[in-house]
Amino acid sequence: MLVDLKKPDAALEHLRISLQLRPNHPESLMAAGLAFFSKGLNAEAINLYQRAIQVKPDFTEAYCNLGVALGAINRTDDRQAALEQRCG
Repeated sequence: MLVDLKKPDAALEHLRISLQLRPNHPESLMAAGLAFFSKGLNAEAINLYQRAIQVKPDFTEAYCNLGVALGAINRTDDRQAALEQRCG
């Protein structure tokens, strides 16, 4: 995946197309969140992780990434709650 290759802008180009075709695809939402997070755009990442969780409430990876993003903006109580939901 392009996010894994440290190419968030290229990943976002592809993910925008994917999300236009399937706006509620949880894996694409989460991947877009990862791309935004890697660019330091935490608010956008948090929004996308939350959308992925709304669509797929048992999406453990999205909860864990949400917790990390919340921690990055010092929302420690929210971070802990997200991590406790599904991340053990």
